[in-house]
Amino acid sequence: MNLSGHKLFYQTNIKSILAYAAPVWHSFLSKYNLIEVERIQKPATKIICATGDLNLNYEQRLKAADMPSINDFLTEVCHKHFYKNFTNDKHPLFSRLTFNHRVSSRRQSCQSRC
Repeated sequence: MNLSGHKLFYQTNIKSILAYAAPVWHSFLSKYNLIEVERIQKPATKIICATGDLNLNYEQRLKAADMPSINDFLTEVCHKHFYKNFTNDKHPLFSRLTFNHRVSSRRQSCQSRC
């Protein structure tokens, strides 16, 4: 199997599972958790790029396979999900996503008085 075949297998069978419900949990990951999640992709890039230079580091393998880091990928998934829902006025949560900038929060009003 060539690079594109390995990459397709990884994206459809592993990365899709990593991205499952990412908009819900991604923002709660600690730095340690992000490193742990990234550890899943590191060995996969070795397999994907096995036909090329074996002395490449992780960043070089990502570039050779034209893949983002897991954190960048999950951030993009979250941004796309939020944008899709924020711009869809038919979405059930749309009314909760619109912001009224004229209303100050309790924290702001308490800070001004305290």
